[in-house]
Amino acid sequence: MASVPRQLAVVVVLVAFGAAAKTVAAVVSGSRAILADSVTCFASLAAAGAVVYYYRASLVPPDEDHPYGHARLRYGGVLASLAFYMMAAGANVAFTLEGLRGYRVEAAAGLPWLLAGTGLYAAAVLLARSLDPVVRVYAGFTASELLETGVSLGGSLAGQYIGYMYDLAGAAAITGYILHEAYEAHRYLLRVFSDVAAPRRLYEMLRRELELRGLRLVRARLRMLDDRTCAGDAVAVPPPGMSADVADLLVDEVVEELGKRNCDVVIHVAYAERSSPRASEARRDATERTRL
Repeated sequence: MASVPRQLAVVVVLVAFGAAAKTVAAVVSGSRAILADSVTCFASLAAAGAVVYYYRASLVPPDEDHPYGHARLRYGGVLASLAFYMMAAGANVAFTLEGLRGYRVEAAAGLPWLLAGTGLYAAAVLLARSLDPVVRVYAGFTASELLETGVSLGGSLAGQYIGYMYDLAGAAAITGYILHEAYEAHRYLLRVFSDVAAPRRLYEMLRRELELRGLRLVRARLRMLDDRTCAGDAVAVPPPGMSADVADLLVDEVVEELGKRNCDVVIHVAYAERSSPRASEARRDATERTRL
């Protein structure tokens, strides 16, 4: 199976050819709806390049400045996608307003190019959706290209045979959908960067693994670094009579089990003070003598 970076490169190539085909369709048809589709294609192409760049950056191993690794750099691709699509939405608004002056649509001339571009985008979406969750966010943007094809096709045909305002309505619908996708991407980024807690099942697993070894969980803080990786710390108390060496070994086992679930957790062992009544009385006597 090809590596993820190689598959991402294939996605970029498919998007590039799809964008080129739709651009030709917009030029030969004169349709504002297809033009809006084409402008979004350029945003999609730029976003695809950003996704590839940041995904590769996220694969760099942990270092002194990034002890938890560089996984969050993957979200740079989502942020770039958001920026490019907002730019596309702004351009589409401008083109739509300019089209209010009236124009002629030749939908049939651009139909073969439009369908060819759609096929290439369909292949890109199917491949992107099978990859990393961050890439799937980009695929959500790209999937809009398939919806846009139907809108631009219907709008351009109606613009040719009924009136150009129907074509403009298609362009406005495409722009509205892009803005919706941008809003969803914004919400996704906020959730990721707000250090959301790990799923409850990981907390329960941590507690269960400790209890199976005779230790008691007293505190745990687990946060998600990305969609699949969590990190945090916890405090566990061993039972009376358990030596420090045994407790440390058992804690290491729990850390290893959590690591299998992509959760990097540091567990501190807290030892409660265990002393006999006679020892406590001796300390009190020593304290009194010190005061005197």
